[in-house]
This record gives sequence, structure tokens and C-alpha cells, in this order.
Amino acid sequence: MGAKAFEQCAGFLRIRNAENPLDSSAVHPESYHVIEQMSKDLGCDVKELMTNENKRKEIKLDRYITPVTGLPTLKDIMDELAKPAVIQGQK
Repeated sequence: MGAKAFEQCAGFLRIRNAENPLDSSAVHPESYHVIEQMSKDLGCDVKELMTNENKRKEIKLDRYITPVTGLPTLKDIMDELAKPAVIQGQK
């Protein structure tokens, strides 16, 4: 599978008990850095950001807008983080 094909299908793949909790979500790998920065800015880890609605409510999306990542993409990311995912150590 080539890089572009992987990029297109990555959002449909879910890897349970992966080292990175985002691998069990529909967030595309090219956006992981945005979530990692959000969690760093909030002083929590990615897993907590995925499971803690109050932490997600603290995120100011406009801080993460770039020429590559616009507000619609950020809203999609937040929607995916809010969906239940199988997180390592949780049922």
C-alpha cells in the first residue's frame, strides 16, 4: 500500500491496544500532532483528552488553525475525539 492510499484509508482503521491511543480513533495520523499539542497545552496526556469531555471543552480551536489545518478540520477532530473509542486499559 502506498503512502497516499494509506492516508485515505487511515481514518477507517482502528487499532485496539495500540501504543498511541489515537490509533483507536478515526483521527487521521497526519492530525495527531495537533491533538498532541492540545493535550500538551492543557497539561494532560492524549488518552485523558480523549476520555475527558471537560478537558476537550477547554480547547480554543482558533489557537490551532494553520494554513494546513482549518477550523472545519479541527471541528472534525473534536467530533472524533468525543466518540467513544476503545482506549487501552478501558472497556
